[in-house]
Amino acid sequence: MALAAARRGVVARFCVTLILILIAQPAGALSWEEGRHLLSRTGFGAPLAEIERLLALERSAAVDRLLAESRTRPILPPPAWAEGPRPPYLNQQDWTRERKDAFREDRRGEVHQLKTWWLAEMTVTPSPLSERMVLFWHNHFTSAAEGPFWSHMLYAQNALFRERGMDSFAALLDGIVRDPMMLRYLDNTTNRKGKPNENFARELMELFTLGEGNYSERDIREVARAFTGWTVTRANNHGFVVDAKQHDSGNKTIFGKTGNFDGNDVAKMLLAHPATARFVVAKLWREFISDAPDAAAVERLAKSFRDSGYAIKPLLREMLLSREFWDPANRTALIKSPVELIVGTIRTFELPIADLEALPNFAKRLGQDVFDPPNVKGWPGGKMWINPQSLLVRHQTIERLLAWQSVSMDPMLSPGAGKTGQESRERLRLRVAAEGCRGGPQTIVRVDGQVVADTVLAFAHDGEALGRIADFGDLERRTLDIALDKPAAMIRAVSVEFVNDYVATVDKVRVCDRNLIVDWLQIGGRLVPAAEAVQATSCPGRPGRMLCAGTLSFDLTRPTGGSVSMDMVPMGEGAMTTNGMGMEAASGLASPALSGRRVLRSLDDWARALPANMAAPDAIWRVLTPVAPVGGETAADAAAAIRSVTTDVTYQLK
Repeated sequence: MALAAARRGVVARFCVTLILILIAQPAGALSWEEGRHLLSRTGFGAPLAEIERLLALERSAAVDRLLAESRTRPILPPPAWAEGPRPPYLNQQDWTRERKDAFREDRRGEVHQLKTWWLAEMTVTPSPLSERMVLFWHNHFTSAAEGPFWSHMLYAQNALFRERGMDSFAALLDGIVRDPMMLRYLDNTTNRKGKPNENFARELMELFTLGEGNYSERDIREVARAFTGWTVTRANNHGFVVDAKQHDSGNKTIFGKTGNFDGNDVAKMLLAHPATARFVVAKLWREFISDAPDAAAVERLAKSFRDSGYAIKPLLREMLLSREFWDPANRTALIKSPVELIVGTIRTFELPIADLEALPNFAKRLGQDVFDPPNVKGWPGGKMWINPQSLLVRHQTIERLLAWQSVSMDPMLSPGAGKTGQESRERLRLRVAAEGCRGGPQTIVRVDGQVVADTVLAFAHDGEALGRIADFGDLERRTLDIALDKPAAMIRAVSVEFVNDYVATVDKVRVCDRNLIVDWLQIGGRLVPAAEAVQATSCPGRPGRMLCAGTLSFDLTRPTGGSVSMDMVPMGEGAMTTNGMGMEAASGLASPALSGRRVLRSLDDWARALPANMAAPDAIWRVLTPVAPVGGETAADAAAAIRSVTTDVTYQLK
């Protein structure tokens, strides 16, 4: 009886609060559901605070606010290498196989850092719409990190989408036809006079501008000729260049017009073609409104798009204020992509992030490996995101995020790992991963030459039983937590030794290999990435990738470019930096947007820590789903409501 009375009290308070909100809202102001719908479609999830700030606005004012807040630069600095000199991707003729493999492994690591950085940016950006548009263009003008892992070019392309992605499609297209990543990915670097390669020309029309059925095979051949010589320099900057010797300067006939056309002319002709605006608008419709574009509405929007010179913000404004966008039949009618699901869950619940490097792996397991789409067509999206197996994995991923098991799963963390102050600082923490082979790597940790830990990493991935790991980023991360017997400020050096390297073969085929991966060290209020350490092993590779027995040494007496004061990073969020990120990235990832998040051990703990205005299950349901709210007011009630909501199929929709 008492519980029933309490639940009735919660419902009564909820109703009174809702009535007061409605009374306070000006005429024409957004309703709660409208605010939630707008944010879910234009960003990642719909956090309570973001919904509430829109409630006093009319639809047009709310949309204008989202558009006005768009950004052309990320809030988190990129990895330190991203805007530096580009390494020699091409001029490797005289290199040994070992040096080439080490170079490739370094670039693979940079791509993983790039994935981590971008997903982190999505979780903290003050303009989710901006990053949604970067993600949209990433899946439209598709490139992938496959092959030699062109990390610097991938970053430059991502920056292009952010700089021009909400400005002008004409400007974006102009950048794409000169983009080194795109030209390499679609083989235009082999498109030469007399031997045209048609791959770029075909995809430019079929997937990027006109759509199928709006060009001929002759158009493909002639457009390919127009882009001959549009290539990437072999010098270390690997920038765009037109090689005049390889450019076909003869007349071409494209869309019935004849002339000495080049790539610039083709871009203008594509923009002048009526199919281009129609094709782009229909794709944006499927992104923001519904899976079935309305032909008449698309035609109307396409005309406005062309007349504006392909301005993107006015198009988005018209779409987001359209009758179709606000039609109740189109709400919760689209399926969230894996990235939207993961980032949206983090943003909606303001979840802590213990290990940013885990985020790309979560997205990959759900089918959306950013910077590595399945093919040039990108991710098909829509209903293709969901099948019985993927739905199960989605539910598991959400539960693990909410319960703080997925990003850490750290039984080795001490009880003080989530505390602050001197107690938590007088410890040494190492984030590691391991690949085992008939036993895990034996790891010896020394502080100023004295052994403080000597352990075999029993959690190591069993390569013989489970198969080799193709990407070390997929290995489970754990944190070694070691008590110190003297103040951290007095410690000058820390070393990590990998002792028992071993390889097993069967019929001369390698079946498993012991490897030790070290991501970072945390000590005395500092977090130092392994990239700042010195590694001595017989195998080539960047510091932290210990593929042979050897030692990784951290000199704590010298300033390190990648270290960051842990005053800025709550204990337990130590994995906020990734290997190779410089000081700017480390301090950026420790920004207030991240550092304010609490480290929680379970879903019940999270429910107890909810803000007062979201502690009741009623509020949770209002934020997450249109389904009617449930009663209850205890932390257990709230946790049960969250579990119920996030395992309901409606949570997969937006």
